[in-house]
Formats: sequence, structure tokens, C-alpha cells
Amino acid sequence: MAAMGLLRQGLQRAKRRPAACLIRMRVSCRSPRCIDPPVSASSSSVPHYQTAGARRADLIVHVAGLALAIGGGAAMLWRAAANEALLLATCVYALGLLVMFACSAAYNFAAPARQPVLRKLDHAGIFVMIAGSYTPLLVLALSGTWRWSMIGVVWGVALFGVFAKLCLPGLGKGFWVAIYLLLGWVGMVAIKPMVAGLPTAVLWLIAAGGLIYTIGVGFYVRKSMVYNRALWHAHVLGGALAHWAAIWLCLRPLPAA
Repeated sequence: MAAMGLLRQGLQRAKRRPAACLIRMRVSCRSPRCIDPPVSASSSSVPHYQTAGARRADLIVHVAGLALAIGGGAAMLWRAAANEALLLATCVYALGLLVMFACSAAYNFAAPARQPVLRKLDHAGIFVMIAGSYTPLLVLALSGTWRWSMIGVVWGVALFGVFAKLCLPGLGKGFWVAIYLLLGWVGMVAIKPMVAGLPTAVLWLIAAGGLIYTIGVGFYVRKSMVYNRALWHAHVLGGALAHWAAIWLCLRPLPAA
């Protein structure tokens, strides 16, 4: 009985401890230092834009990207109108491009309180854009089993990336860089039929776009660089422009579906 009494007393003291600790924390946290604690240099001490010039530069890049998505996408849809299958694939591409630049602009220029949610949408939009860029090229270059297998793989990876970004927190930056690069270069699996099915100039533009994206990752990971966001998004715009040109070259007069 004595042991049970001691155990009961110990449990009661343990229950009271968090409340007492919370009271002490409330008293001590009245100082300005506790209310607005300093951020260590190793955490998110770097502001979203370090200078007004960096913000303006990134804004210019986003305006150019949205112009490409809207104007370039509309022109491409007009050019692909004679072929129903290609028109659908091109529509997917144009929407993917618009989603990416719109989500990126919404995140980067939103109020800080809204940025955590918009950041996930921004990163998810990149998966949609990459898969959308592949879609018309795969429709043009491949046929039969190759075409549908590659479209399935590309969109499977992209949709997994969107799901993971929105629903699986805590995955490291290395994982995301790897999956973006995996999706960007997965087309190498079908390099033989793609080389056979696409003009040489188109292949060079596709490779150039992939290389530009890959180089841009180097700026994306360098958070301390003043213009890192503008440079990263400029490389995204450059890669998107190269792939837009590649798809445009493929849309020379085609027979109706």
C-alpha cells in the first residue's frame, strides 16, 4: 500500500510539472528576445528577396514566363488545331506551362504568411510542367506501346511528385532535386525511337532545355546568393523556351487526325 501511495504521489507531481514549467516559460517569455527570438544563421535567416533589385529581377522573369505560357501556348494551340490528338497533347503542355509560372508567381510574391502553402503548390507545378512538356513530344515521336508506356511513366512520376509534395512533409532537399532530375531526364529511356522520330534540330533543343534546367538547379540550392531566385527562374524560363521552340518546330503542317 505504501508503494502504491508513493507511485500515486509521483504521478501527481509529474502531472503538475508541465503546468509549472509552462507558467515559468510564460513569465520568462515576456522579454522582447523571447517574443521575437533571433533566427540562427543556419536556419531561414536569409530573406526571400535580399534586395529590392533581386525582387524586381525575379518579377521581370515571371512576367516573361507568363507571357510565354499565355501567348506561346495560344499560338501553339492554333498551329496544332488540324490534328485532334496533337491538339489535346499541346493543350496539356500549355496548361502545364501556365500552371508552373502562375504558381511560382503566386508563391514568390505573396505575403509571407501565405508562402508555406503556396510554396508546395509552386514545387508541385514544376512536376506538371515537366510532364506537360513531354506529352506532345512523346505523341509526335513515338507510337504504339512506346508512346503509351512513356506517357504513363512520365505522368506516373509527375503525379507521385505532386502527391509527395502536397501530402508527405519532411522529405529532404536531396530527394526533391533527385526526383526533378529523374523526371527531366527519364526520356533517355526512349532515346532510340525518339531520335528516329524527331528532327535533329528538335533533339538539340530538347537537350539544350534539359541542360539549362540542370544548370539552374545550381542557383536554386544557393540560397545565400542575392539573385539566386531570379537566376534560377531565368534558367527555368530558358529551358521552357527551348522546349517550346522544339515543340513548335514539330508542329509543321500535319494531316488531320
